[in-house]
Amino acid sequence: MMTFRMLRLSGIAALIALGVGACNSDTLTDINKDPNNPTSAPPGPVFTSAARLAMNRWLGGGAMATPGRGPVPG
Repeated sequence: MMTFRMLRLSGIAALIALGVGACNSDTLTDINKDPNNPTSAPPGPVFTSAARLAMNRWLGGGAMATPGRGPVPG
């Protein structure tokens, strides 16, 4: 009875020790880095793209615009 209890407790302690020792946050975060999606971009092209998109939306462009037609006169 006592031997089984000690064996069980030592097994649980070994599992906890292995579980705590297996967690290494450095290797876990290295796995999640995607080389095809940069985390930062130069400000010049980002501003140019944002300005073009804003003007396109302001003048009525976008996915719903009819090709070849300008903005509707108001």
